[in-house]
Amino acid sequence: MIEQEKLALKRDIFISYKSEHVKFAERLFDELNEHGISAWFDKDILHTKGGEEYKEYIHNGIKNSSIFLLIYTKDVERSHFILNEELKYAADNGIKICCYAKEEVDFETMKPELKEIVYDIQWLSNEKDSKHISQYREAIKDEQKRISLAKSVNDMSKRYCEYEDINLFLVRIEIQRLLGLPTPYGTYTTLCRSEHHYKQNEIGIVAHNKGFFIPVPDKFQNKLKELRFLGTDHKSVKEIEDLWKTLNLDTESLMIQLHNYIEKNYEIEDIYNWISQNNPDIELPEKNIFSLDELIRVVSEKVSRNFINQIETERKTMFNGAMLGVLDISDDRTCNQEDHLLELRMYHSDYFTFKCTVELYHILRSVKDTFADIKTTNLHEYAPFLCSLGMGGFITVRQEDYLTLMWTKRSDSISSGDMWHFSFDETVNIYKDALRERLSNGEYGNISVDKNGYVNISPYKNLYRGIYEENGLPKEILSESGICEVGIITSERLEIELLGYAIVDMPMSEPIPVQMRRHRLIAPDGYLEISKMEFVSLYDSVNNYTGRLLTPESYHLATALQTGKNKFFNKNICDREDLTIGKYVEIGKNVKIGTGCLIENYSTMSDECEIGNYCKIHRNVFIDNGVKIGNYVKIQNNNSIYHGVTLEDGVFVGTNVCFTNDRYPRSINKDGTPVTSKDWTLEYTHVGKGASIGAGAVIRCGITIGEWAMIGCGAVVTKDVPAGAVVAGNPAQIIKN
Repeated sequence: MIEQEKLALKRDIFISYKSEHVKFAERLFDELNEHGISAWFDKDILHTKGGEEYKEYIHNGIKNSSIFLLIYTKDVERSHFILNEELKYAADNGIKICCYAKEEVDFETMKPELKEIVYDIQWLSNEKDSKHISQYREAIKDEQKRISLAKSVNDMSKRYCEYEDINLFLVRIEIQRLLGLPTPYGTYTTLCRSEHHYKQNEIGIVAHNKGFFIPVPDKFQNKLKELRFLGTDHKSVKEIEDLWKTLNLDTESLMIQLHNYIEKNYEIEDIYNWISQNNPDIELPEKNIFSLDELIRVVSEKVSRNFINQIETERKTMFNGAMLGVLDISDDRTCNQEDHLLELRMYHSDYFTFKCTVELYHILRSVKDTFADIKTTNLHEYAPFLCSLGMGGFITVRQEDYLTLMWTKRSDSISSGDMWHFSFDETVNIYKDALRERLSNGEYGNISVDKNGYVNISPYKNLYRGIYEENGLPKEILSESGICEVGIITSERLEIELLGYAIVDMPMSEPIPVQMRRHRLIAPDGYLEISKMEFVSLYDSVNNYTGRLLTPESYHLATALQTGKNKFFNKNICDREDLTIGKYVEIGKNVKIGTGCLIENYSTMSDECEIGNYCKIHRNVFIDNGVKIGNYVKIQNNNSIYHGVTLEDGVFVGTNVCFTNDRYPRSINKDGTPVTSKDWTLEYTHVGKGASIGAGAVIRCGITIGEWAMIGCGAVVTKDVPAGAVVAGNPAQIIKN
């Protein structure tokens, strides 16, 4: 017998194929698994085991998969096993079936038993189908971008490559759509998190009097000044230089730390060999005189040439703005309570240095990846590579009870362009904040300098600035906002990111894009940062972006926002002032809850259910999918209101009432197969206005309880109850009309 643990494995896809096409199936298996999609495919077992053991393995694989994928070729029709033990078995067990046509499909000559199953199911994209290629043109472009990003760091953790068969990509994209699995490039790892959001007095950014600057090589300075990358016409350029002089920055220690990191983890000869083999356009000195200083010179010259090309040829907008790098992060708790004390200790840097460290990171990670396990306890070791502190987040638009998430696509004029991202994404720096208003007492606008030369910076002022500059939304119109966590992005760059959010209430009188466009017209940087803007339902947002290239941090936060079990989600979306919601309440997708309701601890509101005004849902109540509950309804402890039940206005449900929705419930069919949705019939129960159901009553499905009827405690109700009647007993009988 096959080991039980193998039989019980849950997979996303079961791949069915003819043995002649095992190579294609094997490559598809790799493609799916490389993108987080688990598949049932084991050619060694499938082609060596026989008899009942083989059949048992196949059947269990099918039952434990979400999708049955048939690689269709004409010779499938000649396989009795595929037709009956795989395809028909999947259909009989209610498994979703998809087909990929590796050969042309002719339904006219197809076997009737095969045609009956596959005629109306989903057929996946094929390169020969021009309609599908057109549909996935943007996804194909994003895939090429993702491959380019992976190549920049020689990322072999997944085999990003040009496809020898583009159909592998097309099949994978459609499978991702069915499973709701987008594929961001890179990873995002949470370092510190607040259950809701950090209060303004719980988080601080302190820039120490340390600086890390890689200078622009002399031979490129005039050209970059001519292109306005250096010495822009911003009035604060001179003033920010004065500020740096005031701070008396230590600019040596971080450069020494960078040298020490490389010397500890790499051989200089290995770095030299990699550059010479992979960058033939770079002029290197002789190997025997190559040093870390030479490495930094080579990197700075390459970055300078890249900037010149991007500004002159690609017409990108860039300037060497000031930035803040991350020295260290600490996240402590105050004594005897759960309040956070989060501090980010920073250093001063600039955009040119940031791009140089990104290029250096590309080279080092390609030689040997030493950047895989970064956490708060060792973050200080990587400080020279963390020249940028980003702040990004989503704007959620609320129109009455309808919640919409704003997505934007980055402009290709900025770093990591052409990727779908947050509603706003800003680099935290003192460049724009420092001298909006220089004060005579030593303060610089939104920042202050203490006696040690440390600069205290408000993260919330940066949050509001980012939202305004990219979207034109002033702080005053945000109904709620906050910074909820800090994480690290490991993709084609390393970057620490502050994740935030904002909620904006808008009237239903006009579409959201129309209203948002008015704000965007006054956004100073929106036209530079954003190329596209979309608004989608909060609950379906991640699924909408399957097949598109997402930044890893935006995928992380979008997933957290739309997860009903997430406390952050519940706090922001469901804790309205006109509601009282207890602890550990789970709210599903598209739930509607009226004004003045009470929902006590451990209750669950499932997808699409509707609850009217001034209802009382007491402890440990389960409301199933699609249930409709009227106004002023009271449901006592320990009740389950199942799909198919409707409670009109003013209904009272006592403790431990049992509703049902299937008259003949079974767990398995007579042949031993599990019961699926097609094996039972949903029957509806309707409870009329003002009716009361006593504790412990059992209500058989398919009946109507009339208005103002009264059901006695423990009654077993098996048939309709007239309006105003009082019933009791088992089976329940009318004792009073």
